[in-house]
Amino acid sequence: GTDELFQKIYGVSGDRFVEEKKFSNQFVLSRLNQIRARVEAAEDPVYAGLQFAVLGNYIDFSALHGEVSFEKLDQLLAQAETMDLDRGTYEKLCCDLEAGKNLLYLTDNAGEVGFARICAEQIAKRDPNVQITFCVRGGYTLNDATRDDAEEVQIPFPVIDNGNTVPGTLLNALGEEAKQAMET
Repeated sequence: GTDELFQKIYGVSGDRFVEEKKFSNQFVLSRLNQIRARVEAAEDPVYAGLQFAVLGNYIDFSALHGEVSFEKLDQLLAQAETMDLDRGTYEKLCCDLEAGKNLLYLTDNAGEVGFARICAEQIAKRDPNVQITFCVRGGYTLNDATRDDAEEVQIPFPVIDNGNTVPGTLLNALGEEAKQAMET
């Protein structure tokens, strides 16, 4: 990945966003109980959990060239429940969760993984037969979530990594554990 190349050429840590990642995780952790209470009070806690998980996409230092404003994120969070998600897609997800046995939750950024935790907790409450596994990056990639980030936001589900440091999820680049999880 880009960060491995950066490390090889310049001889410095490939985790260029280490401080931003820590701050992002702490930001979410400090608001976790308050957000969880709002989600659980919602008419449909899974839908509300998804609203917050989608908002977590804002925490992307690479896409926003480091210009993430946590003040703006707080403003967005205050209005999270007003976000409109596609109802047809949501209903399909609910049907799939009811029929399914395994959910592989592909994570994206540090910090955002904490919002994903809240969403997954609500799915687990509503559909206790679904086994949830979180999948993070296999190493430092921009400000993407790694095992360390999943541990920092205390993901209460099994955590695996995708076996690579490519931003995003390329099916043909998945490690054996992630490939097997994806197939099930």
